[in-house]
Amino acid sequence: MNILITAYIASAFIGFESALFVYRLNRLSITNRIYAAFAFSHSLFSIVMIQFILSPDRQACFFWYRIFTFIACVCVILRLHYFMELAGIKSARTRPFIAAMYALPLIVALPTGI
Repeated sequence: MNILITAYIASAFIGFESALFVYRLNRLSITNRIYAAFAFSHSLFSIVMIQFILSPDRQACFFWYRIFTFIACVCVILRLHYFMELAGIKSARTRPFIAAMYALPLIVALPTGI
């Protein structure tokens, strides 16, 4: 279990450093902004996973599970939006789709109680 926690700590540190580095390269680029948001949310995801593993009881574990679910949805959606930006999908018709895509974590998180 210590190896797993160490791996998550390393992943959180690398994700945070990657987010800062890519954001500083070109702050005006939308792909760099989305990648930085994704890398930062991945580092938060790693920290929450560490807390989830170290939870002493069932209630604490369920609390971290609710946060874990929300951040997992955000990571998936940011990754999808990043690949859409790389592919060049930027028409006005996709704006409602992108807005609906960002509403998905809220819909998933509502039953968990966040």
